[in-house]
Order: sequence, then C-alpha cells, then structure tokens
Amino acid sequence: PAPTALGGPIVATPALDDGVLYVITDHGNLYLLDAKSGARLAPPTPIGGRHWAKPIISGGRVYIAGVDESFTAVSSSDGSTQWSTDIGSTAGDPVVDGTVLLVPPFDRRIHAPDLSANGAERWTSGGHGDGWFRGSPVIDGQTV
Repeated sequence: PAPTALGGPIVATPALDDGVLYVITDHGNLYLLDAKSGARLAPPTPIGGRHWAKPIISGGRVYIAGVDESFTAVSSSDGSTQWSTDIGSTAGDPVVDGTVLLVPPFDRRIHAPDLSANGAERWTSGGHGDGWFRGSPVIDGQTV
C-alpha cells in the first residue's frame, strides 16, 4: 500500500490508543490513523502552531501542548476541538494525574491545568528549574 501523506514533518512522538494512532505534524495538523493500515479515520484537525510534545489521551480527549504556547483538547473519536488555552511553550511530554495534566513548558516550572475545567490552571510549581524541561514529569505517590 502507498504511504499515508501527512503534509508535514513529524517531530512529536505519536500516541497510540485502542488501535488509533494520533499523529501531529510540525505544520499544526492532528491526524487520526488506523494503527494497522495507516488509513485516515477522520479529516485532519488544524490545531495550528508547532508541536514537539507527545499528545496525551485521557477521558475521550487528546491533549496537545504546543511550542507556540497553546494547549488544546480535541475529541479522540473525531478530532474536533473541545477547548484551547495558553500555557507556555512546551516541548517536554505532559503526564496525566487524575484530572490534572502536568505540563513542563520552557518557563522552567511545572504547570497543572485541570482537565475537568477546560484547562484552567490548578497550580504551578513555585520555583524555576535550572533549564528548560525537555523530558516528562515523574509522579511517585504524592510527589512530582
């Protein structure tokens, strides 16, 4: 079979959930692909901006943090945008903790948008790290 054309380079690691591959191109489009065949399951969702962080899937939504400071939630079934907010330029991969997503943006803090409140920030770490976060936060019990 011919490869599926995505119209741009892929920088972020794709996410896989229940046979669906969620791929973000660096031109700001989200593609939902059948993991076995590579066929498109929905039209591309234009989310704009550049994306280096892996999309996170939780509760029927795909959460996407962008280098352009955007933080977007889209439906995992059809790719339609549910809501969007600004959180800061992000290249590190977010991590889900219940209804909070821990996001490591370039401002050297951890941000915790509330997924049950359209991304309203629940808390932000008080201190600044020594450099950008390029990796993922790690959760151990009640400690980040």
